[in-house]
Amino acid sequence: LTFDVNGCFAIRGAKLVQGKNGPFVSMPQRQTKDGYQEVVFPITKEMRDVVNNMAVSAYQLAMQEMTQKMTDAQNTASSVPTMSM
Repeated sequence: LTFDVNGCFAIRGAKLVQGKNGPFVSMPQRQTKDGYQEVVFPITKEMRDVVNNMAVSAYQLAMQEMTQKMTDAQNTASSVPTMSM
């Protein structure tokens, strides 16, 4: 994922991850001697919620559009007359 913040600041390398409580955004991380540490992250819970909600909504919209395109393609394919001999 790439986030564009007001056309002034971009965050690249975020991932939408399915967690035990639903999907969430995993921010870019670097490996340290103690494990992994987020490099860029929302400071407040409210902002983290905004980022998560935006990413999940965008994902759900993309999935709906893809599903609709697949349905439309199937309907078009089934309405094409076939020729038999």
